[in-house]
Amino acid sequence: AGAGAGDGVIVESYIPGKDYRVLVVGGRVSAAAELTAACVTGDGAATVAALVERVNADPARGTGHDRPLTRLALGPAELALLAGQGHGPETVPDAGERVWLRRNANLSTGGTSRDVTGEMHPDVAAMCVRAAAAAGMDVCGIDLRLPGIGSPPPAEPGAAGILEVNAAPGLRMHLAPHEGAARDVAGDVIDLMYPAGTPSRVPVVSVTGTNGKTTTVRMIARMLELDGRRTGMTSTEGVYVGGRLVHLSDASGPRSAEMVLGDRSVEAAVLETARGGIVRRGLGYERADVAVVTNITRDHLGVDDTEDLDDLTGIKALVAEEIRRGGDLVLNAADPAAAGLARRQAVRDRAPVLRYFALDPGEPVLAGHLREGGTGYCVDGGWLTEAHGGRRTRILPAADVAGSFGGHAAHVVANALAAAAAARALGVPVETVARALRTFDPHAHNPGRGCVYRIGGTPVLVDYAHNPAAVAAVGELVERRWGTGGVAAVTLPGDRSDELVAETARALARTFGRVVVYEDEDLRGRRSGEMTRLIAEGLREGRPDVRHHPAGDLKGAVTSALDMAGPGEPVLLLYEKLQPVAELLDTLGARPEEAAGGQSPEGQVTGSPT
Repeated sequence: AGAGAGDGVIVESYIPGKDYRVLVVGGRVSAAAELTAACVTGDGAATVAALVERVNADPARGTGHDRPLTRLALGPAELALLAGQGHGPETVPDAGERVWLRRNANLSTGGTSRDVTGEMHPDVAAMCVRAAAAAGMDVCGIDLRLPGIGSPPPAEPGAAGILEVNAAPGLRMHLAPHEGAARDVAGDVIDLMYPAGTPSRVPVVSVTGTNGKTTTVRMIARMLELDGRRTGMTSTEGVYVGGRLVHLSDASGPRSAEMVLGDRSVEAAVLETARGGIVRRGLGYERADVAVVTNITRDHLGVDDTEDLDDLTGIKALVAEEIRRGGDLVLNAADPAAAGLARRQAVRDRAPVLRYFALDPGEPVLAGHLREGGTGYCVDGGWLTEAHGGRRTRILPAADVAGSFGGHAAHVVANALAAAAAARALGVPVETVARALRTFDPHAHNPGRGCVYRIGGTPVLVDYAHNPAAVAAVGELVERRWGTGGVAAVTLPGDRSDELVAETARALARTFGRVVVYEDEDLRGRRSGEMTRLIAEGLREGRPDVRHHPAGDLKGAVTSALDMAGPGEPVLLLYEKLQPVAELLDTLGARPEEAAGGQSPEGQVTGSPT
């Protein structure tokens, strides 16, 4: 038998009987099938080849595993077995004669199955369960040879036995048997993987908006981590899992979301969902549990056919619309475009639990929501407060929010409210939310956003503000924190419309009378010097007496701004890429300065959230 195949021969005991396949899932028998090897039955007139062709005409038979059954073949193995029975392709079997084409009963070689789950004797089932346990498998297919599955296995040696324990069993013989009832074995496997009543997916928080996305995402992730959940986070600065950077890039699009959701170690996902990713490839997830819209203001106009605020609102509305039914929707009550999303029919169809936030508890949208028994978040008596109808729960003083400059940074406090709303929607305790916000040091947890450094005696505030609302908020912070506008070293994205660049520059001029303008290495389609000119024109429109100076690059801009600043005057540094800024600050000997300290009087947290 082994001639030509090598000089080694394995001799095994032959076990008579029928072939059976028993599927064991999670310590119990899911299904059993009797398997019959490939064969044809003669009619006294047709040849073996014609009988094979007749069987293969059955639409249930196909090639490989694409159909419930596999087509019969007449290859070397089949021809050899036919010859042993005195047949060939052109011989005519007698009527009723069964002619075997294969010895093995595999479906993949043309065999058939008959469901015998209901016929199985308990002793046979117990034997299979023990075999699966001995092999250490939760799901396996056990091949048996028995005289019959409806009787206990014979005690005589060699009269019955287990031939194989298959770790990757096929399911066709159970899902679509040739005879008998189909068994939902796939459902049993799924139920084993995801038992009833246990989560089958990780909670997903999706954060969008014009400003504050990255900070809010980072705050939420910290709250979840402190609550003991291994969190995957995407942001414009990269992908983080368990607080560690795993991918450095602008990771606020769908590919990054897919990376986090594909990590089996992640227990909660917090995703920054930016406009660009939505426009180009969609969301990257299916139905968030919590959606957060920080605000919707003028930015990205002129990019990807986004011409006005209505266009921008329509894009960001997708995040609010794509939440699970009954999920939580966190909206900025003080921002008309964001708050207005609750009225969109596609949002209402999801029947979300609305959670509004605003700095002012008297904000009309928030106040009306609370009167109706809803949940909201605000600053009440100097405290970040969770309100539900008429009930109030204090979270922590606004002045204690790390990075809020004692409550002076209204936009940071607003981000904290949004983050608290999202975390509370996921069941994070109030105490954990408070601890996360107290310890949310900008340098450690929010680099590049509201970070203060000391270079000599000059404070340098590094921030990513790049549109009118964000620049206005940072300008307000500088005036409240230092009592003066100081000097600004700025660049702005080149892919915005001329009008938006000018509007942002005008907002900058309202606070800063001395501005150093530099251009980023990536001009985003602009000619060299074009952005410097546009920013300078906008500055003069906003403040005719403004002193503005061009600088060739980032280093030149920072050096010039430091030279222009008087004793104790702050320098605001706006950037496009954080890494060159970090390297330059290190070269200049900059020292991080804590930005959170100090208590602010009650009621001092004001301004437009961004």
